Amino acid sequence: MVDYLISKGIAQDRLQAKGYGESQPKVVDETIAEEYPFLQVGQELNEDFIESLPEDQKEQAHQVNRRTEFRVLRTDYIPRTN
Repeated sequence: MVDYLISKGIAQDRLQAKGYGESQPKVVDETIAEEYPFLQVGQELNEDFIESLPEDQKEQAHQVNRRTEFRVLRTDYIPRTN
């Protein structure tokens, strides 16, 4: 995702990628539960839970947990001048 944003003109020094899928599993909210009825609101999508699911639901749960999130860390960015 970072490479894509850079290719679209976002300065590389403004971006930082971190993967949280395993270390910070997604917690199912109402929107996710609506889209995936086999998931309940509040359920943490950790590896043990995902592995307990039937085969056809495992990949869907992995996809929900394998996510891209954006956080605004600063609003005072000043572009470098060359």
